[in-house]
Amino acid sequence: MQNVKLTTAPTELAISLADAKRQLGVSNDRQDRYIETLIESASNHVTHCTGRALMQATYQLTADRWPESNVLFLPAVPLASITSVSYVNTSGVSTNYTTYQLVQCDQVQSYLVPATTKSDFPSTQADNVAAVTVTYTAGYSSRDDIPAEVRNLIFMFVRQQFDNPDGSLTALQQRGLDMLRRACWVGDYPVAGGI
Repeated sequence: MQNVKLTTAPTELAISLADAKRQLGVSNDRQDRYIETLIESASNHVTHCTGRALMQATYQLTADRWPESNVLFLPAVPLASITSVSYVNTSGVSTNYTTYQLVQCDQVQSYLVPATTKSDFPSTQADNVAAVTVTYTAGYSSRDDIPAEVRNLIFMFVRQQFDNPDGSLTALQQRGLDMLRRACWVGDYPVAGGI
């Protein structure tokens, strides 16, 4: 079993308050905190749906063992860096693991594999829910690096919530949101969600 948790949240919003206010046609400061909340909510929804970490954040993946396939997928793309990889060996000792190979596929997926195709990941202690731990940073280094399609999706969700604070949607808005949620397309390819 695998678990991923956010350990250090992004320090800035995926779209700026000024850009959101411009999109919404708001010129005063009375609703700034509310609009920031909408941006955070929309960003979290897009992150969960697409598997994309928008702004850089730190994640910790734990697993009860290495995958039998010798491929350990890292949820949240794009991957910026790996801080550490460790495992609890069969003697119960936490051990750093450095002989892995990182594979990244066009900012769609990142995963670890053993350093050579003829080797396996090392054995881990049985019955340990955190036998494998990977700490890594994922997300774009600046707002400008976030794909336009993703920014537009965030703006769409912010607009929908701002215009309909009670959650009601027009039929057209509902169809558009349903299509996006089902497809979870980013760019020219589908992305499996689930951070």
